[in-house]
Amino acid sequence: MTSIEEILNLRFQYETYVENFEIPKSKTPGLINNIKWFKDNGHMKNRFKKGYKECLIICDLILKEYYKRE
Repeated sequence: MTSIEEILNLRFQYETYVENFEIPKSKTPGLINNIKWFKDNGHMKNRFKKGYKECLIICDLILKEYYKRE
C-alpha cells in the first residue's frame, strides 16, 4: 500500500503536469473526479505534449490506490 505522503506527492506531480495541458481550468485541481476525467478525455489535445504519458502513469497510480481504499 502506498503511503499518504506518496499519494500527495503524485497529486502534486499531476497538478504540475496539467498546468501545461489544454484542459478546462475546473479540471486542473488534483481531485479524483478530475483525474478520472483527464484519464478518459485528456488525450484529445494533449497526447503529443511533453509529459502526457508520465501524467497518465501518475493518474493510474493514484486511481489504483483510490480504488483499493474504496
